[in-house]
Amino acid sequence: MLILVDMVENRLHPHIDGIFINPGTGHVDDAREESATQNIAQLVKDVGLEGITYERDPSKDYGKGRFAYKLHLAEINVEVQMPGWSLERVRFLGEKGQNIMDFPRLYVDDNSWLWKYAVGMVEDAFENPDEE
Repeated sequence: MLILVDMVENRLHPHIDGIFINPGTGHVDDAREESATQNIAQLVKDVGLEGITYERDPSKDYGKGRFAYKLHLAEINVEVQMPGWSLERVRFLGEKGQNIMDFPRLYVDDNSWLWKYAVGMVEDAFENPDEE
């Protein structure tokens, strides 16, 4: 089996050279909790389901620049680890000019996703709670 891997410029962490298997999962340097809170509010808007509430849960923080939030809808809870960078540095939507390599991943119930896909995972968790 032959596996081809490209060397890429690491814009998230320019001090690290090398090959990246799962870019965006590393540390979020210089993260701020205030930014993560603003980001979680936008994520809830992007999910677009009525009645979602959220609360900060520091006891669940992964650390290294991601902050834990519990999202609630009816009896369903979803945990999101939100990077603490400004929204424009976190909210990857696949739009023209956005480079996937420049964006950190969110964690939704312990699985890493870029923003665009995390929205769908949160929505799915609330709409189909019995599926795993």
